[in-house]
Amino acid sequence: MQDANQKYISGLKEYHHKLENFVRESYLIDPKYLEVISWGYHTTAIYIKANDNKEYLLRLADWSEKKEKGILKDIELSNKLRGVIPTPVYIKNHSGNYICRFEDKILRLSHYISGLAPLDMDFNILEQMVTVLKKIHATTHADSLCNGVLLHGDLTPHNVLVSFGKVVAIMDFELLFVGPREWDLARTAFFSWNYMKNALFEQVAQFVLEKYGYDSINSNLFFKYAVENAQKHLDSVEKHRNDYDRQEDWEKDHDFATKQIASLRSCPAQ
Repeated sequence: MQDANQKYISGLKEYHHKLENFVRESYLIDPKYLEVISWGYHTTAIYIKANDNKEYLLRLADWSEKKEKGILKDIELSNKLRGVIPTPVYIKNHSGNYICRFEDKILRLSHYISGLAPLDMDFNILEQMVTVLKKIHATTHADSLCNGVLLHGDLTPHNVLVSFGKVVAIMDFELLFVGPREWDLARTAFFSWNYMKNALFEQVAQFVLEKYGYDSINSNLFFKYAVENAQKHLDSVEKHRNDYDRQEDWEKDHDFATKQIASLRSCPAQ
């Protein structure tokens, strides 16, 4: 009788085999092998090497009507903004669609971009991210003049790919909306700070505002949004407590998020 580990491995191999066949039939691509390279609460990223040595990135997300709309929005905006900033190139399946259903998942495929999320952040990468925000904010939009500017909505290190110190891709436009530029800058600054060693938030904030341009920013609103993002992050950690494999990992993340928001609220710049 198979033990639990053997059953898990057997089930995983069967799932990968089904996925390979699905990609072969839907995209007319012949996979040589698949490798899971990242996973989150709702989305898994899988690297595909084809027999013709071409490389692809497959992403699987839990299906919901809301998620499907968000992914279609992401793909549409990635295509529109590619002339302004580096974005993934998505591939249509043989039916002419950018997404399809695989079991209870939403599947999308893009050309693979070699790079890693900058989880060891530095000011060089942060400066490039601020430049990306300036380019997005300068993009014209029908509602921009009266309601703000076009925002990425979630430009954090997890939505950036870096190769040899250069930002090579900006991803995940599902949260893009029109609003105050301070929101984008505050979110980018806060989550970048989370991955910077020995940096005070005041230093990160000053750097972001200087590189973007003080003359166009309400600094009070910036710090207000930074605290809001810190609170949302803490709320998310608490919400997903049961999704952690180990209790000590959750406690570590929770302690870190709690200390970060306390540090922000005591920031002298506010």
